[in-house]
Amino acid sequence: MKCARVPLLIKVTREAKQWIVDCGTSPQFGARPLRREMEGQLVDPLSCMIASGALEAGDVVEVSLEGEDLGFHRLRAPATIHV
Repeated sequence: MKCARVPLLIKVTREAKQWIVDCGTSPQFGARPLRREMEGQLVDPLSCMIASGALEAGDVVEVSLEGEDLGFHRLRAPATIHV
């Protein structure tokens, strides 16, 4: 199976960015765990949303901090995309 590219605009709030940085850095390892944290907290949930049909090409998604987790909100329905 080949993965398709789905163009999205992802807006991450300042609080969500700080939360990801805080979770993905440590005094011992520095920022090395940050990539894994971003994959687990951003890429994986967005991939699941695309696979389930909850997101489509051209969507705008806002990622915000909701309690102790990230929330994903579709802000705009698909528009015409010229690739």
